[in-house]
Amino acid sequence: MSVFTPPTLLDAQRWKHLNIGLFGGTFNPPHEGHLHVCEHALKALNLDFIWWMVTPQNPLKKCSDIPSFDNRITLSQKIVNHPQILVTDIEKQLNTHVSINTIHKLKLHFPATNFIWLAGTDNALTLHKWEGWKEIIHETGFFFVSRPPSISILKQCPVRILSPKVNKMTQRGTNKFKPGENIWCLNTPLVKQSSTNIRSAD
Repeated sequence: MSVFTPPTLLDAQRWKHLNIGLFGGTFNPPHEGHLHVCEHALKALNLDFIWWMVTPQNPLKKCSDIPSFDNRITLSQKIVNHPQILVTDIEKQLNTHVSINTIHKLKLHFPATNFIWLAGTDNALTLHKWEGWKEIIHETGFFFVSRPPSISILKQCPVRILSPKVNKMTQRGTNKFKPGENIWCLNTPLVKQSSTNIRSAD
């Protein structure tokens, strides 16, 4: 567990000039696959912290199918045990649940902080369904980490066509990011665990 407290809208100075990975999701439930993405992003990009953003409501999912926000925060806090990964309610503070709106407000409240959005490559298949997905790419850039399905299935997905560069990372901290860059980390071991499979097994 981190000794650092999660961000609030009143402490922008604390995060000035830091490189922050944004990892948003429903986390229903959180699992090792989520940690897999974050741990590889920390090493590859030499990030200062990752803000694990538990969303109050995923616009692509039915509200009735999702446990309470507080329950998902608690489960996330239990599984995260890394000093640089902070479970946050920042989207609730911002009163947002659409990613592009979250990014706009984060940049307003944390103008001197460098952000990049983190995701598993499985999210690349559905990214085109996100509101303002092309703008997100240009606002923060993406760092995609290998997740099932196989990379061959991703070749024709919209986000891969828009940003076809593949960056296979082998060394810690050698990859710098800037807004509008999309980095594909495709040489990591696959972790097949998913929230959907966990729920199906219950």
